[in-house]
Parts: sequence; structure tokens; C-alpha cells
Amino acid sequence: CALLCVSISLTTLCGCIDTKNILNLVLPEKKSEAAIEFEALSEEEKAEEVFYQMEKAFLNGEKTVEYEYDCSEYLFTAYRKVCTENPQLFWLTRISSYQLSETLVNKKIVFMPTILLTDEEIKLMQSEIDAETKKVINGIDKDASDYEKVLYLHDYLVDKCDYDSESADVVLENEKKPFPQNVHN
Repeated sequence: CALLCVSISLTTLCGCIDTKNILNLVLPEKKSEAAIEFEALSEEEKAEEVFYQMEKAFLNGEKTVEYEYDCSEYLFTAYRKVCTENPQLFWLTRISSYQLSETLVNKKIVFMPTILLTDEEIKLMQSEIDAETKKVINGIDKDASDYEKVLYLHDYLVDKCDYDSESADVVLENEKKPFPQNVHN
């Protein structure tokens, strides 16, 4: 900003450019439409909007989510909800951060989860999940009743899955703790 001011001052002294026009290009005169629309929402609607934007971005394979308004108070609740309601986003961790940038009128947030897997690892794991899912579905008799289909899936899960009560205790204990502190710049 200081460099811009020096540049504008020098340019004005030389008479090369109209300062008013350059300021109109650099500094927006009003809030963004997205910010105005967000501010008009109720608290519940704001929380849902932040969740919806985040869920949509991650389901589309994006690794960050950008908001054109300050929604920082809703981010971590929305993130927890996205992770809880979308097990297919197994690559998301509980750790995340956001960056807030501001102009005189507008704010922008970039939300960034910590991802511990590479894109290749995510693709490999997803292909393994898809292959196992296909195997399970193909194991269901095409002429089976709805009850028989549910029973087949039940029996498959009972045979293939182990319940780790120690891990469940850790999850329950973590749910009682506040969400990890946000990191923002």
C-alpha cells in the first residue's frame, strides 16, 4: 500500500495520471454483493451458507475454500459438520486454518484444511474403496428381497469390521474438547 501511495504521488507530481481514477481502480467503493447478501442472512442461514460452500468445494475436489466475506466465526463448526456428514472426504483431518485478508471495505477468507495425503494417495485409497464397494454390491443376489439385501450388508459389515472401543473412547473424548484453535494471518 505504501508503494502504491508513493507511486501515485510521484505520478501525480509529474502530471501523468489522474489520482482519482487510479484510486477508484484500486479501492472498491462498496462492499461485494456476496458480502451484502451474507450480512442479510440470519445467524442460522449464515452457518448453513458457510457449510454449503465448504461441502460443495471439498466434494468437487478443491483443497481450499474461498469466501468473499468474513465468516470466520462459522468456519470450524461448518468444517466439523462437513467431515461428519461426508465420510467420502476421508482425506480431511481435524486440523485446519484460515487466512483473512482485508481491504478498506471488503474481507476475504481462504479456509485450508490440513491434508496429510498426496493426491495420488487419495486416488489410490478411493479406488480401493470403490473396488471393495463394487465387490460387496456384486455379492448381493439380484433377486434378493430388500430384507435379504439389508441382511447381506449387515452380515458383511459384522464379518469384515472390528469395533475398536478404545478408539471410540478417544473420539468421544475429543468431541468434548473445543475444536483445535484456528490459525489465521
